[in-house]
Amino acid sequence: HIMAHSNQHYDYEMDRIFFDELDLRRPDYELKVGSGTQSGQTAKIMVEFEKILVKEKPHAVLVQGDTNTAIAGSLTASKLNIPLIHIEGGCRGFAKNEPEEINRVVSDHVSDLIFVPDRESEQNLIREGFSKNRFALFGNTSLDVCLRNVKLANDSVLPKYGVKKDNFVLVTIHRSQNTSEKLRLQSIVSALEEISAFCRVIFPIHPRTQKALDNFGVKIGKNVKAMKPIGYLDFLGLMKNAKIILTDSAGVQEESVFLNVPCLVAYNETPWIPYIKSGKNKLVGFRKKDIVAAARRLFFDEKYYR
Repeated sequence: HIMAHSNQHYDYEMDRIFFDELDLRRPDYELKVGSGTQSGQTAKIMVEFEKILVKEKPHAVLVQGDTNTAIAGSLTASKLNIPLIHIEGGCRGFAKNEPEEINRVVSDHVSDLIFVPDRESEQNLIREGFSKNRFALFGNTSLDVCLRNVKLANDSVLPKYGVKKDNFVLVTIHRSQNTSEKLRLQSIVSALEEISAFCRVIFPIHPRTQKALDNFGVKIGKNVKAMKPIGYLDFLGLMKNAKIILTDSAGVQEESVFLNVPCLVAYNETPWIPYIKSGKNKLVGFRKKDIVAAARRLFFDEKYYR
């Protein structure tokens, strides 16, 4: 296969570190599109990716997930009449105004073959009128990566970040809805400050989130341990030892279930409905009182936690 990397994420901590830590080969093509608006970033990827497809003439294009990279790859391949395969298809959060939901739905509908991660995703596609010969249940690639690497993420990472097992909340916030609206971001940050009064809070800050914090003049509380993004193996080590995870990341929601750590979802929708139904994840939205109440109950009510 030929790998084309959009560089949608381009900071070392969000990009090359994954290739280095997971011992992956370098991509055959790097598009270096960088950041931008939803449409602008998608358009840049399409323009550059089309050049590669015209040159390489592949038998098929494979895209994964619900990013702008995925939708750009999907649209470009379909317009060139190249067979398209979508990994992690069929997931639905059912909020049409979310960029990721648009990316999921459109990628599925222009795909020739869809690899779905779970039965819920299968049912979503059936309800949308997909014939059963267009999709198949193939399992979860995030689970594969997590299980392969969790043995490398040992507890020695804890002193590095000044925490002990089961005494901290690990936080990631990066979704566009949470970072583009000042009141939402302010509410989440304020919740972290209140939680830090009874539990350590570790907050690796995504570049998009840092930019929003700076633009809006939102300050992180002094008791919250804020830092730059960290490597995957360090992050995995923190995840498996955290008392609670608070995130708006779909990937982190998945991994939290595999690692058996309760996850609070700081968003109003999620593509991972089965994890909500199972009780492993809980939607808490972006309002301070809801986030703090959920974290407080998990931290102090051991029976509920179990």
